[in-house]
Amino acid sequence: MDFLATIIKVSILARIFKRDKTLADIKEEKFILAANRLKTLQVPLGGCMSIDPEELRDQIIAARERYKDLVRRDGH
Repeated sequence: MDFLATIIKVSILARIFKRDKTLADIKEEKFILAANRLKTLQVPLGGCMSIDPEELRDQIIAARERYKDLVRRDGH
C-alpha cells in the first residue's frame, strides 16, 4: 500500500470513529497555531527548535498587554 492510500484510509477512519476533542487536544492545537505564527521559528531535520529571543520577548509583552484586564492585582 502506498503512502497516499494509507493517509486516505486513516482520514476516512478518523471521520468514522471521530471522538470529542479533549482539553489536551485543544491546548495542543492552540500551541501549534501560536508556534506557526512565530516568524523566526526554525526546526531543522534534527528536530531542535530555535527562535529569535527578541521575537519571543515581544510576543510575551504583547500578550501581557492584551490580557492585563483579566488579571486581578489584589493578591487573590
